[in-house]
Amino acid sequence: MAMAEDLYRTGVKGIGTITNVSDTGITINNNPRITITMRIEPTDGSAAVDRQKTVTVSRVQIPRVGARYPAWFDRNDPEKWMYGTDLDPAAASAEVKELFARAAAAPVPGGKFGADGGLAAGGADDSPVEELAQLTALWKSGALTDSEFADAKARLLAKIGR
Repeated sequence: MAMAEDLYRTGVKGIGTITNVSDTGITINNNPRITITMRIEPTDGSAAVDRQKTVTVSRVQIPRVGARYPAWFDRNDPEKWMYGTDLDPAAASAEVKELFARAAAAPVPGGKFGADGGLAAGGADDSPVEELAQLTALWKSGALTDSEFADAKARLLAKIGR
């Protein structure tokens, strides 16, 4: 808790995008232990950083590639960083509320995946075939796991009525 308070007060603030989620094969009370890799874009405009950590998460709320969260990090210690997953509007400062809003509104690379990792609404010129091609490219590049690809593909096909 002390590290979190220190990072909140003195750490670099930014918006983090999960770039990789991998299962460690360990579960604790039926919840998976995963390794998350996140690219954090500081709100001050300085260079982005990549951070990685292993955490235990709820099996019903496993973070997905493309999900965005407010994040805080120590520029000098790659081990000291955190990201916010929940917002208590009654207790959150205006600054924290603003970071959550920016994370939710931040554009996703390629404009295809939303904050929940699912397919986002594309532009008017995006055909389902183009969206499927981009989805397939993400899967082949390793940005999506087989199950993430299957889920996103099923959502896309349902959206177009197939």
